[in-house]
Amino acid sequence: MAGLKKLALSLVLQILFFSISYPFLIDWANKRGDYFSNSGHFKTSITYFKRVLLIAPSNLYALLGCGYSYEDMNQLETAEQYYQKAIEKHPKSGDGYYYMAVLMMRKRQYDKAKGLLEKAVLLPGDYKRDAEIMQHNWHNKET
Repeated sequence: MAGLKKLALSLVLQILFFSISYPFLIDWANKRGDYFSNSGHFKTSITYFKRVLLIAPSNLYALLGCGYSYEDMNQLETAEQYYQKAIEKHPKSGDGYYYMAVLMMRKRQYDKAKGLLEKAVLLPGDYKRDAEIMQHNWHNKET
């Protein structure tokens, strides 16, 4: 009976430790992924972003991080898959739409890009202002 109590207490402490450190681990791994991506070490950045996705499969930052790291390695189809997942998991965030629009422009799929930018502008997100500027510049070129 004493052994069972020790096991139960150990399990409770492990769960408590994990629940407290969980947000810090995700934030740390995302920042490391960002660091390596910005340093041009895209494979390493993807490793960190995928670590986040193992414990938080719908983490927006990690999904977008994988997407733009693959895009920087010119693996456009894989990047598109991650951006699509970001849009599916976070349809009320404009960030996935913005990144997908930039990718569609790179792929010369301008009609798709324009529609995605329209959505990005209407939704909250870190790249809302960038989407507004792109959309404004696009509109000025058309007139």
